[in-house]
Amino acid sequence: MIDPVTLTFTIVGAAVAVIVLALVVWIVLGARKVGRAVTEIERSRAALATARTQRDAATGTEVAAAEDAVQAARRASNAATREGEALRRRFPTSMFAGRIPAAAYEESGGGTAEPPRIAF
Repeated sequence: MIDPVTLTFTIVGAAVAVIVLALVVWIVLGARKVGRAVTEIERSRAALATARTQRDAATGTEVAAAEDAVQAARRASNAATREGEALRRRFPTSMFAGRIPAAAYEESGGGTAEPPRIAF
């Protein structure tokens, strides 16, 4: 027969091992999420720059289509930036927040959005 103390230590040890394994998996998944977010932000910003270059080179009837492409790329860039900022605030992905590029939201006018100034 197994000693009750030995059995208790075995059960506690197994429970601790399962908890540690779950935490490691959770952190690894968080790092992968951050990696995907960084890739998406960089990809969307590159697509926006390409769309702007194509818009600047467009002539005649191509201008409207090029402007639509810029707007779609701007929306994708802003969505990716919002997702990156959300990951920056959540645990465990907040541990890897330094890899997420700084937020740079694009306004429809082409400039960078600034928060409103409030004077009291």
